[in-house]
Amino acid sequence: MLGFFCRGTYTGNEEYRKMIQKRIRMWIWMIVAGIFTFAFAFMMQTYGKADAQEEMISLYEGFGVGLVGASIALIIKNKRLLKDEEKLRKARIAAADERNAEIAAKAMRIAMIVLLVGIYFVMLIGGLWHPELAWALSDLIGLFLIAYVVAYKIIAGRM
Repeated sequence: MLGFFCRGTYTGNEEYRKMIQKRIRMWIWMIVAGIFTFAFAFMMQTYGKADAQEEMISLYEGFGVGLVGASIALIIKNKRLLKDEEKLRKARIAAADERNAEIAAKAMRIAMIVLLVGIYFVMLIGGLWHPELAWALSDLIGLFLIAYVVAYKIIAGRM
């Protein structure tokens, strides 16, 4: 299974190795985001809103710890991949395989449709009790659609 950031055409292991190193740097930034999220929850609990709901603090802490844990695991996985030439070659071939790319693209389209439909229904139902939720989610759908159109135009202009 190809991940979100795994597609590409690589002429050799060295080019693929550079991409893996960039991916490791991205996961380091995800660790920073996880630490920030956890610290935000801790500060909110300790110094911030006394009336903050405990479940929201737990949610933020869980996201923070999850980001850190998943990022560390992926860094370890990628570092091991860099040390083994045969595994690196197989991963490079899998990342460049057209069939895998098509499967990943179809899975991404389906996941985005499900996500947009889910956001839409939460916006409709949740907006009955919390209008600000409806506005935030409608803005999120709008942001997605604008980002899609802009990305499409940029990519189409480059091809």
